[in-house]
Amino acid sequence: MGDPLSVTVSIVALLQLTATITGYLKDVKDGAEDRIKLRDEMRSTSHLLTLLQDRAEDAQLQEKAVISWTSIKMLSVHSGPLDQLKETLEKLATNLLSHTSRLKNAIQAVKWPFDKASVMEILNSIERQKSLFQLALENDHM
Repeated sequence: MGDPLSVTVSIVALLQLTATITGYLKDVKDGAEDRIKLRDEMRSTSHLLTLLQDRAEDAQLQEKAVISWTSIKMLSVHSGPLDQLKETLEKLATNLLSHTSRLKNAIQAVKWPFDKASVMEILNSIERQKSLFQLALENDHM
C-alpha cells in the first residue's frame, strides 16, 4: 500500500463491506439493542472511511498533500489499522451471511447470531481502529 490509489481502493472496499454489513443487520430479527449498536457503528465507521477516502483522493491530486498522505499511509501499513478493520468486518460479515443464508434457506426468521460478549469485542475492535483513523485526520490540521 504505497500509493494513494491503492489506499483509496482499500478504503472503498471497506466502505462496501460496511454497506453489506448494514444490509445484513436490517434483515436480522432479535438482538435489537446489539443490532442497533452494530448498525450505528457501521454508519459511523462508513462516515470516517469516507473522510479518509477524500484525503487519499486529495493526495492523488495534490503533490503538496504530504501531511495528510503521510498520516493515511501510516494507517495502511501491512497489518495496520486498515487491515485490522478489514479483518474484523470480514469476520462480522461472514458470520452474518452464513447465519442469514442458513436460516433463510430453512424458511425461518433470521435470528441474532451474537452474544453480548461477541458484540462488545467487535465494537471495541472497530472503535480502536476508528480512533487511529480520527488521529490521522486530525494530524492533517496540525
